[in-house]
Amino acid sequence: MLLDEFRLDGSAAIVTGGGGGMGRAISLALADVGASVTVADVVAEAGEQTVDAVKKAGGKAMFFKVDLGKKSEIENMVETTVKEFGKVDILVNNAGIQLAKPFIDLTEDEWHRVMNINLTSIFLCSQAAGKHMIKQGKGKVINIASNGGLRAATGQSVYCVSKAGVIMLTKALALEWARHNIRVNAIAPGYFRTPFSAKATEDEKTAATLLGRIPLRRFGEPKDLGPLVVYLASPACDYMTGETVLFDGGHLCHL
Repeated sequence: MLLDEFRLDGSAAIVTGGGGGMGRAISLALADVGASVTVADVVAEAGEQTVDAVKKAGGKAMFFKVDLGKKSEIENMVETTVKEFGKVDILVNNAGIQLAKPFIDLTEDEWHRVMNINLTSIFLCSQAAGKHMIKQGKGKVINIASNGGLRAATGQSVYCVSKAGVIMLTKALALEWARHNIRVNAIAPGYFRTPFSAKATEDEKTAATLLGRIPLRRFGEPKDLGPLVVYLASPACDYMTGETVLFDGGHLCHL
C-alpha cells in the first residue's frame, strides 16, 4: 500500500527544541506514524509536556534535557537515545533562536549565541548522531532552516546568516553521507504562529503587512509542518537528499 511508505514503525527519532510549537508538532507527527521519539529541549517543563502529549496520543517518547551549546550533553543525548530505543534513525535539528537587532549594534556574544544555537548545534548533533547512522548504514537528517536563509532582512543579519549556513551544511552533508545511505534535507519555513514569531504574527499592523506579502494569505500553523517532516523521514523520500523545501505559503515564490 502506498501509505505504508510513510510509516516509521520501529524507528527512533531525536527532535531538538521538541518542547516548542514546531518541535511539539514534529514530535507528535513522527510518533503518530510509529517512531519512538526523544524530545530534546533545554526547558524541562515544555519538553515533558510534549512527551505527555505523545503518550496520550498512543505514541512512545522520552524527554532529554540538553543544552545544545555543550558538546558533552549532545553526545549524552544521542547515547541515551541509542540505549533506550536501540538506535537513532532520524534526527530533526529544529532548535533555534532569533535576534532582531541592527548589525552595527550586535555584540560579539550575541553573534556567537545565535550562530551556536542555530548552526553549530546542528554540526554537533549531526556529528554525534551521524556516527551511529554510518555504522547502521542508514539515516535521515532533517534541518529546520528558514526562508530567512534565502533572503536578507533588515535587522536580522546574524539570523539570516545562520540559516543560510544551515542550508549549505545540508548540501555538504548530503553529498558526503550519500555513500552511507544517509539522506540530509532541510525545510525553510516562513512565518508560523509560534511563540518564536509572536511579535510579528500577533501585532495587528505587522501581521497585516506580512499577510499582504504571503500569497496564501495566512501564517503557517505548527501542525502544517508535521506531515512534511514525516515525508522527509520516511521511505517515501528515499531518493531525495541535499534539498531545502521552501515552506512559507508562497512568501518567496518570486525568487
